[in-house]
Amino acid sequence: MDTRLLVALLAAAVTVVPSACLRTKKESSLLAELQKPKVPAPQPPLPTAGGDIPPPSVGVQPPKFDTKTSPAPALPGMPGTASQPFPPATVPDSPGGRAEPDRDTLLASATPDERQLLLAAATDEPTRKGILQRIRDRFQQRQKEKEKELPPATEPRKDEPKPPALPPSSPAVPPEPTVKPKIELKTEPEPKSAVNPPARPEGKPAVAANADLKTVRELLEVARKKNEATPSFEAHLTKREVVKGKEMPTEEAVYRFRREPLSVHIRVVGDAGTGREVMWVKGQNDNKLTVVTGKGDTILGGGIKTTVDPDDPRATARSRYKIYEAGMQRPIGALTKFVEQAETGQRPADTVRALGPVERKEYKAKLNVVEVTLTADDDKFLPKGGKRVYHFDADPKSSSYGLPVLVISLDHDGKEVEYYCFTDFKLVGELTDADFDHTKVGKKK
Repeated sequence: MDTRLLVALLAAAVTVVPSACLRTKKESSLLAELQKPKVPAPQPPLPTAGGDIPPPSVGVQPPKFDTKTSPAPALPGMPGTASQPFPPATVPDSPGGRAEPDRDTLLASATPDERQLLLAAATDEPTRKGILQRIRDRFQQRQKEKEKELPPATEPRKDEPKPPALPPSSPAVPPEPTVKPKIELKTEPEPKSAVNPPARPEGKPAVAANADLKTVRELLEVARKKNEATPSFEAHLTKREVVKGKEMPTEEAVYRFRREPLSVHIRVVGDAGTGREVMWVKGQNDNKLTVVTGKGDTILGGGIKTTVDPDDPRATARSRYKIYEAGMQRPIGALTKFVEQAETGQRPADTVRALGPVERKEYKAKLNVVEVTLTADDDKFLPKGGKRVYHFDADPKSSSYGLPVLVISLDHDGKEVEYYCFTDFKLVGELTDADFDHTKVGKKK
C-alpha cells in the first residue's frame, strides 16, 4: 500500500512541476525582455510609390490602412519608434510643441501594474496599444505640469514684444510672428535753379504762390498801360554793369526815348565817360549808331565822332544789351514771360514773388518789388542762375507811376551784375525827328 501511494505522488509531481517551471520561465523572460535595453532591429525597406508595404519577417503583422485617408502607423524603422527616435531639434509632433516620447521612456514611467498588464497582453495588440496610450497621456500631462513650473529656457528678443501670459487652463499657443512695418523712404526732388529762393523781409507774412502771381499780374497790367500811354520820355539814368566778367564804372547820363520809330539818345554827364554821346534811330542813317567818344574811351581822347553797326562788338563793349533793346518794354516783357511760365507750370510758381512796398534811398516814395529766381536757361549772362529784382513806381503822383524804374540783377553768388535806375522822369510829350537828328550829335548845347 505504501509503495503504490509513493508512486502516485511521484507521478503527480512529475506532471505539475514542469508546467509551473515553464510558466515561471515564460514570465521571467518577458519581464527581462521589457527591462533590457532595446537593440535596433534590422529595418525593412520602405514602401515605394504605388507599392504595398512589405510584411515584416517576424513579429506581429501591422494593420492594413488606406494611404489616402488613414495616417501612417509607426512601423519599425520609422521616426518615432525605438529604432528611429525623434531628433531633439525637429518640428514637434504634438499640438503643444513637445516631442513624442519613445518606448523606453514610456516603459520607465509606467507603474508596476501597467507593466504586468503589458506582459499579460504581449500577444494582444489592441490591448497593448491602449495601455501604451494611457501611459503616453499621463507622461505628457506630467510634462505640461513641469513646463508651467519651470521658467522659459530663452528670453524673447529685445526688438520683439513679449507674448502675453496665458491662463493656466488655456492650451499653449505659439506666438504669431511679428511683422515689422515697411518703411518707405522718400526723396525730395532737386531744385531746378542753382539759387535758393530769397527770404522775405522781416515782418512780412508769407504769401501763397498763386497770390504772388496775381499781384505781379496786376503790377504788370498797370505798367503795360502806362508804357502804351507814354510815347516818349526823358529821365536821368544811372547804370552799373559787369560786361564779359569786367566791372564797368558807374555812369550817369541824360536818357531820351521815343517808341515810334524806336529812337534812343544817351548823353553821359557823370565823371566816367564824360562827353560820350550815342544816338540811334531805327531805319535812319543806314540803321547805324552815331557815336561821339568820351573821356577815357580811346587813347586819342574824347570828341571823336563815328558810326557803327548796333551789333558791332565795339557798340557792346560797355553794355550787356543792344541799343534796340532800350526802353521800358524789355523789363516788362521779360517779367511777363516769367509769370506766364509760372502760371502754366513751366517753372516753379514760387520763383516769382511779390515782396510788397519797399523803401529805396534813390526815391522818396516806396516801390512795389517783384523778385524772380532765375534758372540757368533764363539769361545768357547768368549761366548758373541768379536773381532779378524789379521795382515799380508806387506813387500815383509820379510821372513814372507804374513803370519798372529800377532793375537789379544778381548772379548765383549774390553779386550785383546789373543796376539800371531811372530818376527825374519827365513826360516831354511827343519827341520829333528834330530831337533825334544825328547831325547834331557832338555839338555843344
